[in-house]
Amino acid sequence: MKTNKINPILFIVPLFVIGWGIFSMLFYDTFYSRAVDPEYPYLINGLNAALLEFKRIGHFDHPGTPFQVFCGVIIRIIHLFSGENKDIVQDVFNRPDHYLNIINMFLIAIQACLLFLIGWIGKKREIRTRILFILQLSFLCNFLLIDLFNRVIPERWLIITSILFIIIYLQYGYNNRKPLNFAIWSGIIMGMGMATKFNFLPIILLPFLLINKNRLIYAGTGIVSFFVFIAPIITKFKDYWQFIIGIASHDGIYGQGEERMFNFETTKANLLEVFHVAPELIFIISVLIIMLIVSIIYRKISKGSNQNILFTIGMLLIIGLQVLMVSKHFKNAYLIPLFSIYGIVFFKIDDFFATFFSNKQTRFLLPALVCFFIVFTAKDAVAHVSIQKNQKGKREELRQYVVENLSKNTLWFVEPTWESAPYVENGIVYGLSYCHRINQYLPELIKVNPNVITFEGMDNTVKIWRSKPVSLDSIMMTATPIYIYSSPGRYACMLMKKINQAAHNMGIEMQTDTLFSQKETGSYIITMQNPHSLRSIEIWTLSQGNPVEREQQIQENMKAIHDDPQWLEKVKEKAIEKNIPLDSMVRLDAIWMIDNP
Repeated sequence: MKTNKINPILFIVPLFVIGWGIFSMLFYDTFYSRAVDPEYPYLINGLNAALLEFKRIGHFDHPGTPFQVFCGVIIRIIHLFSGENKDIVQDVFNRPDHYLNIINMFLIAIQACLLFLIGWIGKKREIRTRILFILQLSFLCNFLLIDLFNRVIPERWLIITSILFIIIYLQYGYNNRKPLNFAIWSGIIMGMGMATKFNFLPIILLPFLLINKNRLIYAGTGIVSFFVFIAPIITKFKDYWQFIIGIASHDGIYGQGEERMFNFETTKANLLEVFHVAPELIFIISVLIIMLIVSIIYRKISKGSNQNILFTIGMLLIIGLQVLMVSKHFKNAYLIPLFSIYGIVFFKIDDFFATFFSNKQTRFLLPALVCFFIVFTAKDAVAHVSIQKNQKGKREELRQYVVENLSKNTLWFVEPTWESAPYVENGIVYGLSYCHRINQYLPELIKVNPNVITFEGMDNTVKIWRSKPVSLDSIMMTATPIYIYSSPGRYACMLMKKINQAAHNMGIEMQTDTLFSQKETGSYIITMQNPHSLRSIEIWTLSQGNPVEREQQIQENMKAIHDDPQWLEKVKEKAIEKNIPLDSMVRLDAIWMIDNP
C-alpha cells in the first residue's frame, strides 16, 4: 500500500508563523498604547457575543460578525482557564490586553495549523511537495501578511478564511474529486468571508473559476451562509446596507465626502499607492496576461479547453475589482483578501506551465518568483522593525510615566477617538463607542476607574464612561485635577475649552499645568484644577439623575438663596472671601446642596 509521508520542508512555514507570532507578541507593547482601532471595538463586541447579548453589538459596518463571535468564544475559554474575577465582564474590563493577547495567540496557532493542513491534505492528494510548499509560502509574499501578527483585526480572519478555501479546494476541488462538496463548502467559506468584511467581495468570484458545475449550488449556499453568519446582527442589516450604499455613493472614506462614486484625482494617487504597497502585483498581472495570450493562441491551434482562458480572465477581473475598491478608499489592509489568494494563483500558474513544459524545465521558475517576493517581504520587515523599535520606546516612556505617577482612579477627560493613548481607559472608551446599552456595563466600568468622563461635543453634557451625564459644574467644585492627553490627531484644545467655559460660568479660573511632554511625538499630559476647592469626590457619584431635572433643581436652589436675605448675606461674604462674582457663588452653593443632600 502506497503511503505519502509528509516532507519535513512542509513544517517550515507553519513553524515560522509560530516563531514570528511569538516574536511579534514579545516585541510590541500594550494594545491600548499603540492600537485601539479596531481591537477594542472587537474586544467589547466579542464580550457582547460571549454573553449572548447580541442586541448590545454596535459594530456592524463590515459587518464583522464572524470575527466578533470568534472573539466571544475565545473570551469564554480565556475566562474559564485564566479568569481572575468570577464576573467575566469585570475580568475583561480589568485586563483587556490580557484577553487581546490570548485572542492573538489563538489566531497565530490556527493559521499555523491550517498551513500545515495544506501540506498534509495535499500529500494525501499526491500533489507535489514543491507546489504545496509554494502554497504555504504564498502567505509570506507581502509584508502586510506578517505585519498583522501584532494586531487583532478582521483581516486576520480573512486570511484564515482564504487558507480554509485552499484546503477545501485541495480536498474536494482539485481534479474535480467531489464537485458537489466543493461547491457547498466553498459557499459556506465565502459566505463567512463576506460576513467578516465587505472588501472580501471580489474573492467570492474565485470559486466560479474553479467549479465546473454546481455553480448555482455554490451561489445559493454562499447567500444562505452569509445570512447565517450575520444572524446575531440581522436586526441591524438595514443599517449595514445603508452604510455600504453610503460608501459606494460617496468619494470619501466611510461614506463621507461628496456624493459621487469616484474622485478621480484621489483614485489615481491611491492606485499608485496600491502598487507601491504591492509591487508583486505587477509581476502577477504580467504573468496572467501572458497566460491569457498563450491560452488563446493554443485554443485556436488545438481547439482545446477554455478553462485556462476563463481562469486568467476571471483572475484579472478579481484583481482589477479589488484594486479599484482600494483605490477608491485606500487603506493598505484592504488589499489583504487579494494577497491571501496568491497561493491559488501560483497553483494555477504551475498547472499552466506544466501543460507546455516538462517538470524539469519549470520546477525552479515559480519557486524563484515566490522567493523574489519573499525577499521584498524580508526587506520590509527589517525596516519596519527598526522604525517600530523607536516608536515603541516613545510609547513606553509615556505609558511608564502614567503607571508610575498617576493613580488608578485618575480623573481622565477622554475624547472618544481611534488614536491610542498611554492609559487603558482610552481604549475602553473607544470600544464602548461601538457598543449599545453601555449603561448595563457601568457598574463594572466604575470598578475599573470611577473617575472617567467623556467628551460628547461642545454643546452636549459630558458623561461618565459615555453612559450617564454628569455636570461639569459639580466637577469644577472639587479639588480633583482633570487629566487630558494631547497628541497629534486629537482635539485636546476642545476639551480644555469646554472645561474653561464651565469654569468661567461659575467665575472660576482653572489652573492649567503640563505634567509630561514628549516634544518628539507632540504628546503631552495636561492637568486642569480648581485651586480654590479643598473637596475631593469620586466623579461617578455626581452623575445621578437627569441633567435637565438637575438644572431645574439648581435654579430652584438659587432662587431660594436669593429669596432669603440672611442666607444671601452669608453667600456674599463667601463670594468676597473667594474673590468671585456673587452670582457664581450662589450657583456653586446651589450645586453643593444637590451633591451633598
